[in-house]
Amino acid sequence: MKRQRITERELENFVQNLRTSERSAGTIEKYVRDVRKFAAWLEGEAVSRERAAAWRDSLLERGYAPVTVNSMVAAVNRFFAALGWEEYKVKALKIQRRLFRDSGKELSREEYERLVSAAHTQGRERLALLLETICSTGIRVSEVKYITVEAAWALNIPDAREACVTVCGTKGGAQQLPGDAPDSYQWRLVKAVYGQLVSVVPDGPEPLLWTGRKNGVDRALLMEMDSWLEDLEGGRPHAVRAEQAAAVVRVIEAMYESARQGRAICLT
Repeated sequence: MKRQRITERELENFVQNLRTSERSAGTIEKYVRDVRKFAAWLEGEAVSRERAAAWRDSLLERGYAPVTVNSMVAAVNRFFAALGWEEYKVKALKIQRRLFRDSGKELSREEYERLVSAAHTQGRERLALLLETICSTGIRVSEVKYITVEAAWALNIPDAREACVTVCGTKGGAQQLPGDAPDSYQWRLVKAVYGQLVSVVPDGPEPLLWTGRKNGVDRALLMEMDSWLEDLEGGRPHAVRAEQAAAVVRVIEAMYESARQGRAICLT
């Protein structure tokens, strides 16, 4: 069997392979850096599966976190695959899934309040809102992009209750409510269909109109429609004037403009 060694030519071929696979510049840089570390550890020796496994184990001995070791092993395995050296690939470390994070990595309430206060003091209102959103919901940083004006405005839940979990979105909403039996819960899924909230039963064959509203239509809307028809027939001015509706539209437009520009919009 031919004894393979890592040279600049192999690294250049690896970079070309990653570019062909449309890997990002950051990924390419990281993979090449890890392969260079492996090559430096070999000190000119030929590549073998045993040497790759020994390098992996040495990383742990030098204090690398298991997650970091696995990311470096993945880079080297990708290098082997790109060059057709499949027989040298090694397995990643087995990491037991942790259901709970280390309490030492959690922010205390005092630390959280200090961070938010510092953001306000520096005039970084968006950062303060970001901290409040992440810490109050527990979402990942990568999920912040889903917290939008549209999602907050849409809401898509029929009512608000205590002791329930509520998930709001632009296409629908969900609530986990206390059940009839002690310590039991039930999910209620709701989506908007032609301007009406429709309760979707997960196990049912057909969507059902939300029974909390008369025929699926909000009673307040029905009352406003009746009032408008009565005023129209009686020749009276309607209680909700066009100027009021225009003011509401200006507020909504200012909300979107504020979100787009990232600053407060003054209404005059």
